[in-house]
Amino acid sequence: MRALHARLPKNFVLEERLEAYSSVIEPHPEALRGTWASACAPITAEGHVPFSEVRVDLGCGKGSFTAAQAKANPNVLFVAIDTEPICISYAAKTIYEAGVPNAIVVPGTGMKIDEYFSPEEVSVIYLNFPAPFPRIRQAKMRLTDAERLMQYRNVLAKEGVVRLKTDSQPLFDFSLEQVEVAGYNFIWKTRDAQADFPQ
Repeated sequence: MRALHARLPKNFVLEERLEAYSSVIEPHPEALRGTWASACAPITAEGHVPFSEVRVDLGCGKGSFTAAQAKANPNVLFVAIDTEPICISYAAKTIYEAGVPNAIVVPGTGMKIDEYFSPEEVSVIYLNFPAPFPRIRQAKMRLTDAERLMQYRNVLAKEGVVRLKTDSQPLFDFSLEQVEVAGYNFIWKTRDAQADFPQ
């Protein structure tokens, strides 16, 4: 069995990277539970205007998606969550350099999402190419496991949605089953987004 190692830049020091971009990292998300939209809103010439909604990028990776979405939706607060410290450091760097005041990075896990957010506080949860955890005994670790999906419902608004993108066919099939078990309704699904929506 091969060990997988992240390719890091030369002279990469995790602690230094986290410290350098600490202004966009929230280490205590539970302290903001129920107040994200107002607590994270910047003070501008118009005063203190809360964000219109809160969206969560769960398993944010390097933060490119979060930064792009934040830039395109300046009135929405984006909370990027990941468990991996290296991903947190990359995401924080990406968001910091993008200069988006409506995005913040949280070192955390989806298993605690209802400790971070209050009921109906989140409008969208993005699951972009989550780890498929292919082994059967790892099923509970998948972000689309029915128990996880039920947890998401605890924080989603009444019209809230979970958006999944994956290139893993087994995870896609698993997710379809779990969505029904968790009592969600499908808004839209496809097995080939590129074919259905060619660029």
